[in-house]
Amino acid sequence: MLLTATHVNKSKIQFSLLLLYHNFNRFLSFQLQLYRNKTELYDYENDNTSLNFKDSDHYYSMNAHFSKNKTKAVEEYMDRRIGKRSNMSFVNSKIDGTIALKDHTTFYIKKYPGRIQIKLDKDENSYEAYYRIKAMCEGLKNVLTK
Repeated sequence: MLLTATHVNKSKIQFSLLLLYHNFNRFLSFQLQLYRNKTELYDYENDNTSLNFKDSDHYYSMNAHFSKNKTKAVEEYMDRRIGKRSNMSFVNSKIDGTIALKDHTTFYIKKYPGRIQIKLDKDENSYEAYYRIKAMCEGLKNVLTK
């Protein structure tokens, strides 16, 4: 059987795509392993603002204490980051319970003026959900330190 140049090129392309697919899956597996096996702590305190982030094997959590007059800014920020996409609002609300968003993200939240606590179970949520909540929580640093 004679192999034409076109046949060889198709085989090379198929092999390259297979290799790329394999490497991408290894990369995702590695990212998931990092996501599951790390512990990070972050603490910030000044006069009347305290932020604490913890990222461990199974949970991501944030605790924040802040001046009550920053509550509305925090609530509006949370609405922009996760509330609108789930057709919900955090403004003028006190919450103590588990919330399920439209995208199936679930997390515990305790929120009242001057205080927010969030805890996300990584085993019950996707990497995207974890990243979205983590990004929102870490963005609160900017809201609270302005």
